[in-house]
Amino acid sequence: KENYLDVYNLEFQYRLKDTETDMYYNLEPATLANSIDLAVLAKYMWFDVYEEVSGSKEFVKTYGPRILMLVGSPAINPQSGTIVVGLAEGGIKVTLLNVNTMNVGNIFALNDDYFHTMHHEFSHILHQTKSIPREFQLLSLGHYDASNWQDRDPRVVNSLGFVTPYGSSEIREDFAETCACFSTYTDEQWDQLMT
Repeated sequence: KENYLDVYNLEFQYRLKDTETDMYYNLEPATLANSIDLAVLAKYMWFDVYEEVSGSKEFVKTYGPRILMLVGSPAINPQSGTIVVGLAEGGIKVTLLNVNTMNVGNIFALNDDYFHTMHHEFSHILHQTKSIPREFQLLSLGHYDASNWQDRDPRVVNSLGFVTPYGSSEIREDFAETCACFSTYTDEQWDQLMT
């Protein structure tokens, strides 16, 4: 309440509400200990950072989600075998999944599994009110593959201008993945990607 609702008008949900989840997936609740850790990390590494960069709490309050929901397990798509680790729904809610496997001692896993997802999902919310630049939309036109992105070699998609295979699935995901990678990669990782 003090760190999310009072400041950002955001409801932090860590108790699993089945009415708030997709019944297509078999999900489990997040543990209390990991929920507490992720609440602190999300505040410090996501909301506080956006506030500092924008110079105001109003940016996050205006463009941020109204609900941040935690789910303990990943959502596994039985048809493709892909794993969903985050969702942004209607510009209102961001769901972070697979919280129960979180290890606060592994910064690389935190970055890949949670911070990347936070920036990715925020990008989806942002581009619902702010258009993706037309120039960006034209960069990799003709190279998207919505149905087989998970089978694409990362080196091949990088050579086509995408930062990740998932980014090569469609323009919206390309934009969100680019924002997330740019926000979470080290200079060395970004340089390697550009090479």
